[in-house]
Amino acid sequence: MNKAALDQWLTPKGLLLTSVAVAVVTIALKTLAWWLTDSVGLLSDAMESVVNLASAIFGLMMVTVAARPADEDHPYGHHKAEYFSSGFEGILIVVAALGIVWAASHRIFDPQPIEQVGLGLALSVVSSALNGVLAWVMFRASKTHRSVALEADARHLVNMSLMGAAMASILFDIERPTVGLLNVGTEDVKGLDEIKLAGTILKENAIPTLEYAGFVEGDDIGQGTVDVVVTEGFTGNIALKTAEGTARQIASYLKQAMSSSLMSKIGYLFARSAFAALKDRMDPRKVNGGVFLGLDGVVIKSHGGTDATGFAAAIDVGYDMVKYRLLDRIRSAVGDEIKISELSVKSDDRGVSEEGI
Repeated sequence: MNKAALDQWLTPKGLLLTSVAVAVVTIALKTLAWWLTDSVGLLSDAMESVVNLASAIFGLMMVTVAARPADEDHPYGHHKAEYFSSGFEGILIVVAALGIVWAASHRIFDPQPIEQVGLGLALSVVSSALNGVLAWVMFRASKTHRSVALEADARHLVNMSLMGAAMASILFDIERPTVGLLNVGTEDVKGLDEIKLAGTILKENAIPTLEYAGFVEGDDIGQGTVDVVVTEGFTGNIALKTAEGTARQIASYLKQAMSSSLMSKIGYLFARSAFAALKDRMDPRKVNGGVFLGLDGVVIKSHGGTDATGFAAAIDVGYDMVKYRLLDRIRSAVGDEIKISELSVKSDDRGVSEEGI
């Protein structure tokens, strides 16, 4: 097999086609082993291969859908179609498990002798070896072929960096806001692949509307190391709620300390106005309301656990966005000259094409 043919085979689609072929062969071998031995254990093994075959076919369909280019309804592409594969496989596993339980329960009440054990086990070992070789090949290939979901997630982080910088520039009158990607460390080698890829794109492309400061950690959020901290929703939600919990914890500690003795109570009376100002500044309700940037309209997400004060703050955010035409100003600030699809990775050290993402 020449290198071109090998490279074509080691693509996600080629590997899925191979997995379908291997699944068909293993199903035949395991079904024959079950037929020869009448073993419920080998039947469950064959059922597993059926699940693998159905999952491979469905996965091939989803990879084909995910490879479609972005369109009006899917501006970030169709990459999330890949996620349906895991859910479909989970359903098949449950169905197969119920079938195995049904067969096993009948065998308990009507036991049968197992025949031709040696031949049945030999067929099972051969099928397992085929699956093992395929798993090894797919694992090795996964290190050299980047998923479309990874590239789309990195592109989304870059997009949020641009819009976040534009919003900070307008709200806080910062000419060129500094932007950092929230990560588990500041070193380039740390973090998820999509975060590292987004960092590489921001670093290697001169973007006039922002200054990329690199990775930032959780403690940098409160220190104000950068003007804009960019992260995906899952980690961002954890970071925000951790900050809210810390603020409530500090307030609880202060309240306990101020009421612990007569002298502390007297001291509180003299410093009451200062504590009131501190409480007001640390109140998360006053900054409630997250803006959904990138939409063709104003959408504000309120904290589900807030009260009337928090909801009022979120409404104020939406009102100010409309009053000061924030969306139009963000569009103008980002400008047509910056297009995410044109931002490329110059150094191909992470297996990313120089043609951009």
